[in-house]
Amino acid sequence: MKKVNQAYRFRRTALVAAMLWLSHLSLSAQDFMMQGWYWDYPKTCDGFNWAGTLAGQASDLGQAGFTYLWLPPMSRASFGSCSNGYDPQDLYDLGEYGGGATGFGTRGDVDALVSILDNNGVRAVADVVYNHRDGGAPEVNGPVKDYITIHYDATKNPFPSDRFRCVLPLGGSSGNNAGDYYFKISSKSQSSRFHNKAYTLRMETSLVANQGTSQMEVEPNGGGDCGETFNDISLGVQVTANVDALGCTVDEFKLTLSTADFAAAGDELVIYLTNPNGDYSDHRVYGIWNATAAADVVGQLDYETYTDFMGMPSGQGGMNFENFRPNSTNTASTRLDGDWDWLWFFYDYDQNNTSTRDALYAWT
Repeated sequence: MKKVNQAYRFRRTALVAAMLWLSHLSLSAQDFMMQGWYWDYPKTCDGFNWAGTLAGQASDLGQAGFTYLWLPPMSRASFGSCSNGYDPQDLYDLGEYGGGATGFGTRGDVDALVSILDNNGVRAVADVVYNHRDGGAPEVNGPVKDYITIHYDATKNPFPSDRFRCVLPLGGSSGNNAGDYYFKISSKSQSSRFHNKAYTLRMETSLVANQGTSQMEVEPNGGGDCGETFNDISLGVQVTANVDALGCTVDEFKLTLSTADFAAAGDELVIYLTNPNGDYSDHRVYGIWNATAAADVVGQLDYETYTDFMGMPSGQGGMNFENFRPNSTNTASTRLDGDWDWLWFFYDYDQNNTSTRDALYAWT
């Protein structure tokens, strides 16, 4: 019943709007566009086909005098078939290439909708996202590491900690083997905008992944930098913490690795720092004490972002970290501020990059 009512409300809204305009204007020489969706329109994950719903309205819309119908973003989204489409992943995938329907419908649904709209004198208008992209494969991103560890200062915006993960080499010739490791975590900026935020911490290897269990940080947990104790954690366990719950701006965690926890010939310790409820923050690991080697090995950390779009199912729209901010050309100069430069949503395109422009032009 809810889905029927939603479709009815859309139809009623279209017809009422048309009647109001027709009572005051002659539309014979005017273009008149209808917005063909709303923010929480029913998606295919709900068992609904919004493209089909619009196709069923095409005749009424044409007869009412509408000449354009504004459609929601239709590219494959990183959040799946419940997404509104503002998290574009595979730009060319409109519900094909083996991924099933998008939140809007399948490619066949899209083609059928455009055809029936054309037959009724209504042009389809695509909503496209030229600002950002999400959901690529992880790749090493040197510019992001340099921005966070070298180029950031208090006049700039920090890089959000929900946009990267860190990896520490284990085994092989890395010098990081079984033993005790102490991780120091804090807010990079220490600013009121980003500081004193809850975060979650999880560490994994190729042999020990997410265990689906959790623990809460126990204060005091400032470690040596605050003259306090630390918390013991385990691989694959998610820890919920806050870097200054009792005034200390540092958290310290001890992780003990055994020879059974990683591949001795070569492995990685993958470190995730995420923010609950989508809250922005700028936590980062600024110290890693390898007790066996008696050395701080934080310099061995690589920063990875989910910006490798070279292997999308469509085989088109390939990009990597150089197409986003910061990159090799601007990691020292960018401030990550202003609507044109700040990472408000996902990974922000760098349209100054020729390959970015070329990829977006080709997609358009």
